[in-house]
Amino acid sequence: MGEQRKDPVASFNTDELEVAEILGQFSELAIQNENGDHVPTWGCKKPRYVVSPSNPPSPSSSSSGDNLPVNVDPPSLQPVHSKIKTKEEDQLLKCVEDLTKCREDLQKAMENVERYHVRLKNFNKKLKDRRSEYCSRTKNQ
Repeated sequence: MGEQRKDPVASFNTDELEVAEILGQFSELAIQNENGDHVPTWGCKKPRYVVSPSNPPSPSSSSSGDNLPVNVDPPSLQPVHSKIKTKEEDQLLKCVEDLTKCREDLQKAMENVERYHVRLKNFNKKLKDRRSEYCSRTKNQ
């Protein structure tokens, strides 16, 4: 019954301890964010790139030896979603063109209605003049 108890913290490696420390400070970071301070965002969407076979990027010069790409966008990299964006842009441009044509058609229709309205007003005025002339003739007879 003289068993020794192990320290539970000793069983974790340094990465796990670092994560635990960050999580312990997370509430403080959240409070700073509510106060208007900037908290780094995780999970931001960035465009993904495909390396063209003609000019592969050189590995980063990090001291840990991992071959992560450098945070630079060389001209040999193309966005993966560029085709999707161009399709969406084409659809939006087509919608704008269609709406512009529709607006022009509506403006022409409004001009036609306005001209027709003026013609009706003029015709109505002629009819009123004829009626008043006819009424004046009948009174004189």
